[in-house]
Amino acid sequence: MDSRAFTGRTAELERLGAIWQQVCSSHPRVIVVSGPAGAGKSRLIAEAVAGLSPEPTEVLVGHAGWPHPAPYDWIASALRSRDTTNLPVSPDTLAWLTQSGTAPQRRWEPTALLRAATDIVRHLVAGGPSVVVVEDFQALDPASLALVGRIVGLSDMPVLTVIATRDNAPMPAAQTALLQGLSDESRFEVEPVGPGDAADTASVWARYAASIGLSKEAAVAGLHGAADLLSLGRPDEARRLLNDCLGGGDTEQSANVQLVLAEALLRLGHKDQAEQTARPLTEEPEAAALIDTLKSINELTAREREVLSCLAAGMSNRHIARALGISVRTVGVHVSNLLRKTGTASRTEAALWAVQHGLTD
Repeated sequence: MDSRAFTGRTAELERLGAIWQQVCSSHPRVIVVSGPAGAGKSRLIAEAVAGLSPEPTEVLVGHAGWPHPAPYDWIASALRSRDTTNLPVSPDTLAWLTQSGTAPQRRWEPTALLRAATDIVRHLVAGGPSVVVVEDFQALDPASLALVGRIVGLSDMPVLTVIATRDNAPMPAAQTALLQGLSDESRFEVEPVGPGDAADTASVWARYAASIGLSKEAAVAGLHGAADLLSLGRPDEARRLLNDCLGGGDTEQSANVQLVLAEALLRLGHKDQAEQTARPLTEEPEAAALIDTLKSINELTAREREVLSCLAAGMSNRHIARALGISVRTVGVHVSNLLRKTGTASRTEAALWAVQHGLTD
């Protein structure tokens, strides 16, 4: 797995890659990615899945409904952007599970719907090693929770089930009970995720320090001091500290320090300081690319930034429309503009771009 695209999370990515190898050997696994809001759980999962080798045959990603949960929100969101014509359920059942406006108004027997939803998942993951991602586990509706229970029970199929949940949010009793039941199984484990800013910055700096043969002790001391200064809004002092750590004076080293600091500043959301730091180095390809990224960020309107932040939170167009008080059609226009301005090809890429460049709330 290539973890270079997500600095600071190498250990977690390698761990998830190792678990995937077990799944590919026909050993289904369940992993809970747990951490506070904003820690980067969704991004960690997205990066890990994108780097899995061999590639999963199928990836199903669904999330809880917000702010108004409805039965089977998870599978409705997981099926929203895919072809559903050959699924092994009746059209009426499928319309109900996907929350279609054409769903007939009738009473459904709950266990029948649960069996149908389980059959859909089993059908989709039957082709080979697959990944099922459950976002916002702590907010799942009861029907979706029951379905997740069925999915993790597919012990006869090579499936990696990844559950993302907040560890600082109240956990309903039903969710707690499911996790406790899973904890008794050898194929279950928890991957805690802490805040990512310091780790991202640390990895950027450590990578450069190692490339020039800087001692670990000097690198760590310089990094921690610079990180503290960055958190206090003092980037000039942070830059001077890193330069002093390298012995100062050397033009090539000084330029590299500028680039490393500019990247760290951008990751921490200090866009103006990042541009000021990179601007004198526009002859360097890395600096020129950084300036281009900053120009793209500046082209975004305030509303586009709001929509981008919602994308990074894993929200669907319908949920974004509700959260921002605009129509679903308008959200679609904003998403199209975002893909064009950020140079990304999909919602997932745009969400990752937002996280990488400090554009999430």
